[in-house]
Order: sequence, then structure tokens, then C-alpha cells
Amino acid sequence: MQIGPMLCGLLLISALGAASAVAADKDKRLENCRELIAKIDKLESHRRRGGSAGQMDSWKRQIHRAQADYSRLNCKKLRRRL
Repeated sequence: MQIGPMLCGLLLISALGAASAVAADKDKRLENCRELIAKIDKLESHRRRGGSAGQMDSWKRQIHRAQADYSRLNCKKLRRRL
């Protein structure tokens, strides 16, 4: 029994599994970035229409949190796909 070809096969299978996990992770990150962009747009729309001082401050804080999450997820690198 030869161990070399068997080992190569196992390594190939594990590499393919890791590659598909990375692709799924990237798709999830892309979806999260899209959701953050939609949330920021919605909140900015609310602010443009106006409201009470409390509402405006609340929306502004939510926008800043969403922008921080956008930066934390490094969504700038995915801009072409968004």
C-alpha cells in the first residue's frame, strides 16, 4: 500500500473543503456589507426628512455604529462587488 498518493488525496480533499469554507465566509461578509449599506441609506433618508432632536441623534448614532461595522468588516475591499 502506498501512503504517498493516499496522503495527497486527503490533502487535496481538505484543501477543497477549506476553499469552499472561505468562499462561503466571503459570501456571508458580502451579504453583511450589503445589509449595512442599506441600513445606512435608510437612516440617512430618515435624517434628511427630519424629525425631533432625539430622533435625529438616535439615527446619527445608529449611522455611526453601522459605519464602524462597515469598517470593521473591511467592506471597502468588496466595493466592486457591492
